[in-house]
Amino acid sequence: MTTRRRASLGVDPLFLQFGTVLIAGIAVVVIAVLTSGIVEHSSRRATNDSNAALLASDIRAEIDNVSLLRLEDAIVVTTPGSGRGRISLDNAIAAHDAIERAARKAENLHVLIGSDVTLQIFGAVGEARDALTAYLHEPTPETFADLQLRATALRTLTGFEIPAITTEAQSYQTRLRDATNLARVAIIIAAAVSAFVVGIATVVTSRRLSSALRAAEDEKGRLVDTTRNMQRRNDQFAALYQVGSEVGESLNMSYVVQTTAREARKLVGADIVAVRRMVNGVLSFAGTERDEAIDVDRLADVSLGTGIVGRAAKRGKTISIDAGAAAQMAEGERIDGIESGIVVPLIVGARVVGTLECWSRTPHCFDTDDERILEMMATQVATAIVSADSHEQSQRDAHTDALTSLPNRRQLNEDVHGVLVEATLNDVPHAIAMIDIDHFKRFNDDYGHRVGDITLQRVAEVLKSSIREEDRVYRFGGEEFLIIFADVDGETALKLAERARVSVERAPLTGDSMQPVGPVTISVGVALFPAHGHDVEALIDIADRAMYASKELGRNRVTLAGSEPDHLARAA
Repeated sequence: MTTRRRASLGVDPLFLQFGTVLIAGIAVVVIAVLTSGIVEHSSRRATNDSNAALLASDIRAEIDNVSLLRLEDAIVVTTPGSGRGRISLDNAIAAHDAIERAARKAENLHVLIGSDVTLQIFGAVGEARDALTAYLHEPTPETFADLQLRATALRTLTGFEIPAITTEAQSYQTRLRDATNLARVAIIIAAAVSAFVVGIATVVTSRRLSSALRAAEDEKGRLVDTTRNMQRRNDQFAALYQVGSEVGESLNMSYVVQTTAREARKLVGADIVAVRRMVNGVLSFAGTERDEAIDVDRLADVSLGTGIVGRAAKRGKTISIDAGAAAQMAEGERIDGIESGIVVPLIVGARVVGTLECWSRTPHCFDTDDERILEMMATQVATAIVSADSHEQSQRDAHTDALTSLPNRRQLNEDVHGVLVEATLNDVPHAIAMIDIDHFKRFNDDYGHRVGDITLQRVAEVLKSSIREEDRVYRFGGEEFLIIFADVDGETALKLAERARVSVERAPLTGDSMQPVGPVTISVGVALFPAHGHDVEALIDIADRAMYASKELGRNRVTLAGSEPDHLARAA
């Protein structure tokens, strides 16, 4: 009875082994299926979260693009009684397009990971779009403040969501690694029980795990690249804002050019950056920032339509070269060893005012993001160049005589003090020559004021061409001119003044209808520094008295102060 019961209750070892193998196999299969599901789910969520982080970043970038367009300038230009400010069509279109792109990406973001925050982002984009529409329709401080408020809210939402999405992606990657480790342990344990089942499960699972791991590594790489690109983009926008602030606040052309070249090179990592200005229809080389190993001696002015730079300026469109740029360059822009480059025209309104050139010795060095950031930079630089040029032209006009194009009395006052102060410090003698056109009133009376103006212009040209390079000639006022002779003694000063007198006397002069009206003569008085004094105004008066002595002695002559006839000296 007992023996039969044991037999009936006994378990066949083969059956037990089979059952054990079967259970182990089932366990392996179950673990593999569960792990595979976790891997696929984690991989899919990591992918979605990475894409979502990129979309959120793009939304924020589009809003930043709207801010960089400086729409508030429409408010700044408004003055009482002049009506509301106007926003340029290009800026309005760019702002509208940026908001529309942001709206599409916000919708995709919500579809991708759907959450309360993504719904808020979608709604915030719509509010920003409405605020922009209101501001474009009525650019007032109130509508701009509302636009800023909506943009700030959207930045806050995206700034909150990006780290959260990134953290969630990393969490799914951690779960993916944990699931992988669990599967490996389960496979090893099951293999000890049933080599066959575990072997098959190992092959199947390993293949799926390898695929999942590759996908996970790919997603990790994408996440790293996305983070790196986001950081680079943020750095570029920060640098762009900085250079916009610097060049926008300066009216010094040299500073604007050098700052632009320096910051542009940082923005895109170029080997050399060159800036050119449009001067009389020619692209004039203005400045560069470069690697010290690059030779720029051949950089010079470039004609419109010539070479890469000339074509970009003539078309008013950016030209990008990926390889072989040096072979396409013209004289004046050629740089040996250059492979790739971007040339961006500097445009204000519909007028090209210059170019911004970025070159590299590496092929395919620049991408579309670099091109876009340089175009955004070019808009600010072009305005700064025009402002600096207008300021410098105003300064030149204020210090130049409009009729003769000679430096005027204001420039004389600035120059002469500097010259004589330096001469005093260095003990260098100078001379001042006061010049007056003889019988100038007769030219006006006999031939008219037009001929009088022509006479002044002609005398100015002759005086300018007759002096040395280190000397300076000014229109003092009326028909009077003044020359400063540098580093001369009395004898040399008289020779130089005599040469100027003879040059004027021999110069042909015609009237408005080309009839001869000459000759024209001048009377000259010369005073010496420091022989006749150190005070500038006193020296000019001394030279003026010597000049009147020349007139008293018959005109058309040169008189050195101190050599006047006794009765003239006593009268002085």
